[in-house]
Amino acid sequence: MRKLMTTVCIMVIATGMIFAGGTGESKSSTTETVTLRWLMQVASAEEARQWRELAAGVTERYPDILVELSTTDWNGYWTKLPSELAGGNPPDILYMQSMRAKDYLEAGFLPLSQYVADDPDINIADFYSGILEGLSIGEELYCLPYDFGPYVMFYNQDLFDLYGLPYPDTIETAEDFEELCSQFAGHDTYGTVVPTVMDKLYTYFLGSGASLFAADGTVKVNDSRIIETIEYLQGLIDQGYAPRISDTGNNNWDREQFYAGNVATYLDGPWNLTNIKEKSSFAVGVTMVPPGNLYRRSQVAGSGFGISKDTDYPGEAYLAIKELTSKNSLSKLAGWGRALPARSSVRDVYYELHADVNGLHDAVEKSITTDIGVPFITPMKWQQVTNTISQNLEAIFIGNVSARKGLDNAQEIIDGILGQ
Repeated sequence: MRKLMTTVCIMVIATGMIFAGGTGESKSSTTETVTLRWLMQVASAEEARQWRELAAGVTERYPDILVELSTTDWNGYWTKLPSELAGGNPPDILYMQSMRAKDYLEAGFLPLSQYVADDPDINIADFYSGILEGLSIGEELYCLPYDFGPYVMFYNQDLFDLYGLPYPDTIETAEDFEELCSQFAGHDTYGTVVPTVMDKLYTYFLGSGASLFAADGTVKVNDSRIIETIEYLQGLIDQGYAPRISDTGNNNWDREQFYAGNVATYLDGPWNLTNIKEKSSFAVGVTMVPPGNLYRRSQVAGSGFGISKDTDYPGEAYLAIKELTSKNSLSKLAGWGRALPARSSVRDVYYELHADVNGLHDAVEKSITTDIGVPFITPMKWQQVTNTISQNLEAIFIGNVSARKGLDNAQEIIDGILGQ
């Protein structure tokens, strides 16, 4: 996929003291204009526009801070971030996802706990505690979160109506889901689409009772239950219940199939509702992820913004990320469908402004309960691990190797990466 790159300079108005937080002094005084660089990943031009608007909202709040926003696609971000950190002059404001946080926080991010402790207005208790934990190392917080959420199943209501089928809210077993998918086969339509992204595939692993993470802390991708799950998904493709994957390197391939209108269901998070609404020409509904052969499970993760430990302007950067994760900013993200807000005080805004999406509230709220929602806690070097798994899954899904051989190969490489 072509990398989307934009650079936008936005004047940000600061109207108050700059928090030093006891962790570093800014080089500027509050009377000087400060330039902050912000690196963010986006999945579309519309998302980039939304982040520019939020940065412009910071303009209305704080004077004399100039923010240069650079955006890249998902894969590009995880290539660019370590390069920027290693280069010694990284952007001041950085995006981080909880599932990949351990690889970067201590090495490249400024601790925020003292800033938060010295800030009487932040109301840290308003943030979803699980994502605060995911963006922390031990007791030290490194990022302020803007979203969180589980994976859910989106469905094309128009396609269900066309075939006279009930919406998939009543699916109770893996067999039910496979039977549903079979109803769409043979008509240039499909019941579902198999994701190419490891984060989404993990939902299926959980449903089979499998986990990548063994009790001793090692990563085991060639677990027999994971192999069986991949064989099950490959079977959906072979039976014509899901389209054959034609672009394994494209993280948005499953989304693109759903947007096109000939796929009935697919997995995604509430953070992508903005793109689903923009790119789909049909009515959309939401339900919980389909159960596996043992459980119905969905991992819960989230994202936030942190500050480079090498920034010259830590106080100004803190004010910027504080505003980007404020109630006002998160309400805008909720309205666009870009985020299920990490602040509990504005979460209902998301549901109220997307009441036209059938089942959204119940699907998300049920999926974050302890019965279904599972925190996705990953080890160090997770980005290398997930890249290795994804590369070997490509060979499996295009039919070059069996699931067992591909995952055995991935396991050998992962053992070397993690030294296990």
